[in-house]
Amino acid sequence: MPPRAVVRLALALVLVPVVAWLVVAQTTRPVDPASVMVDRARVEATPEYAEHRDACASLWGLGLDCDEVAYDLSTDFEEEPTELGASPWNASAIALVWMVGASLLVGAAWPAGPGVRGLLRRTALVAAAAWLVTALMGVAWWWGLQRVATARGLDLVVGDQTWSFVRYAALLAALAAVAGASVAVLFRGWLRGVLSVALGAFAVGAVVLLAGPPVDPWLPHVNAEAFLFGEAVYAGPPEAEVCTEPSQVDQLWIVPGFGAHAPAAYCTRDVTLTTARAATHLGGAVGLLVLTAAVVTGASGRQRPARA
Repeated sequence: MPPRAVVRLALALVLVPVVAWLVVAQTTRPVDPASVMVDRARVEATPEYAEHRDACASLWGLGLDCDEVAYDLSTDFEEEPTELGASPWNASAIALVWMVGASLLVGAAWPAGPGVRGLLRRTALVAAAAWLVTALMGVAWWWGLQRVATARGLDLVVGDQTWSFVRYAALLAALAAVAGASVAVLFRGWLRGVLSVALGAFAVGAVVLLAGPPVDPWLPHVNAEAFLFGEAVYAGPPEAEVCTEPSQVDQLWIVPGFGAHAPAAYCTRDVTLTTARAATHLGGAVGLLVLTAAVVTGASGRQRPARA
């Protein structure tokens, strides 16, 4: 049975996405027609409404609906948005960050069994649990929003890109759980923790020095973006600059005169980090943590009989 701390973290892992879903569904609900009618009746009885209507009527020939113009200028009623828009993606990103962080904490709070086998067994268990919960929450999250949008007569595109995001989000949560389980082993003792931090800092420094500028492709958030969305664009080194000369059509339409100038070449240093490369970076880092934790666990297990 998992410890109580793990159970509480698991509940929080599920609770926050549910709250985010409810916020999206509530804040994007359609406007209540009855509320609009009550507010319109109140506004039409005010002097400001009559003034705005008369001012609008004086602008003859513009084809304005003066009743609507006067109402918009006189009312303080804030209409709720009737479309989901970008709200689901923004809320899902926040929910995913929370679920990845919670998976990391669940992996760290769930103690591993004795020996290397116990470590690997517990690591696989927390990874599978984090993957399953995140995948189920992602499917339920988007399926529920699609049902809400359909009931409101709105269009919410839930297609291949959405389900790809859900799949990779579940894998990212599983990797976070594995990292948490490994880090918990490395930080059991204070001396082991100090040595682990020192070795980790040395490893990060070595990677950065070997990689050379820029450091962007090694940053966690850049790798997470590429892992989830298929790619991430960052500014590359000077040697990665590519310039495109202006076409003959662009040069033909330049008319000499005041303020005129010839079209310049378009140069960019944008480099794309692919999902495969991001998966290699993330998987390699987590694999290194697991390997280090296994070595430390095996070494400590061999030292115990000698001390006795």
